[in-house]
Amino acid sequence: MVAPPQSPAEPTASDNIELPEELRAPPPREIPEAIKQGRLYLKNRAMSWTLAVLGMACVLGDGLPFIQTLALYFLPLEYLLWIGIGLCACAAYAYLGPRELRRAKQYIEQGEAAFGRVTSLVKTPTMVQHGRAVSFAIVANVRLRNPESGVDCLREMKSRSFVNKAKQVRFRVGDLVPVVWFPGKFERTAQIYDFLEVMPGHDLRDESTPKPLWMLIGIAVLLPLFFFVLAWNAYAMGRYEPIEFTVRQGILPFGVGGSVAFAIMVWIGVVQLAKRREMRRRNAEAVATGGIVEVEAKRGVRTKAVQWVLLPIGAVLIGGMSSLSLCYSANALFDKSAARPVSIFVTEMIQETHEGIFREYKLKYRRAQDPEVHSLMTTPQHLSEFKVPFGVAQVRSGWLGWPWVETVDPVAVAPPGPGQK
Repeated sequence: MVAPPQSPAEPTASDNIELPEELRAPPPREIPEAIKQGRLYLKNRAMSWTLAVLGMACVLGDGLPFIQTLALYFLPLEYLLWIGIGLCACAAYAYLGPRELRRAKQYIEQGEAAFGRVTSLVKTPTMVQHGRAVSFAIVANVRLRNPESGVDCLREMKSRSFVNKAKQVRFRVGDLVPVVWFPGKFERTAQIYDFLEVMPGHDLRDESTPKPLWMLIGIAVLLPLFFFVLAWNAYAMGRYEPIEFTVRQGILPFGVGGSVAFAIMVWIGVVQLAKRREMRRRNAEAVATGGIVEVEAKRGVRTKAVQWVLLPIGAVLIGGMSSLSLCYSANALFDKSAARPVSIFVTEMIQETHEGIFREYKLKYRRAQDPEVHSLMTTPQHLSEFKVPFGVAQVRSGWLGWPWVETVDPVAVAPPGPGQK
């Protein structure tokens, strides 16, 4: 009787390797306690706790008075209680029914296992936004023997998506790796064991350099600060905009802010080009040593136009408007001049909702002998005080010499006397 030829994917005595200990026994197998130290278990636990904490924070914060005030301007806060309940429900589901973790456990309990030989390794983008890859996966071609047909086959196996670009695997092209699959479902369920990330030591490696503490603190501060600056820009433009202001006066502050923003965009562009050159160097080295070849995100003409034209223009506009709003704020907040009353006529009182999320309240008015209509960002309580379309604007000179309106007082309407309607 002639023995079947050995598959090139099967280990030989010289390979000196064996399957992970938890896969050596025949099914059904026990789940090892070490699974609680695996990346998948820890990721699921962290997600459950994060959702639970956020949900409880939303539920507890729903009754706070300042939250109710903010809900007048940020509409989702009106539903904060239901958002919190939804987050808590998601936390419970993530904890009680972890789909990926449960399936990974089934591979250990019921799966069959064998070795396969890696023929190629590629790190490819799985999500691209504006020409920039934001998540990745490692794709490996593995040659192994099909247990159902008994012939060698080449299977493509893909890891889960991840956002940390520095993730790597512990094997290279030409190495043997353990592959697991469900009985009778080899074609649909075959997967490299390391790609399950269910056991410590058999998962993707993080080869990124740990960020220093000062950088982590900086990121934690700058991210909310960025959104605060955007929100303050909108507020300052509506609340502190001068009523006598020319384009010539705004050229200098706008130009300074726009120039700084453009310089930052140039610096980012230089850094990105350097990263692309470094990636090409690593790919050339990976081809020579059997490592992971990284696929660059495809960028069409439209994406390139956005990156090299629209984004710089947008950055200049945001930088210029931020600088201008900063000057508006300084002109008003540092102003020590006395207010002088000016009669105004209210032309419109409106509430404006943006994208169904943000809402602002505006009082539009014009001064006597002045056809130009001005706008003042205010509150719904202030708007409700106007019974007739007349008021008195409190105009101040401004720290930078730009007159602005501190507030508009409604004209008091005397109640009708006896016998008057």
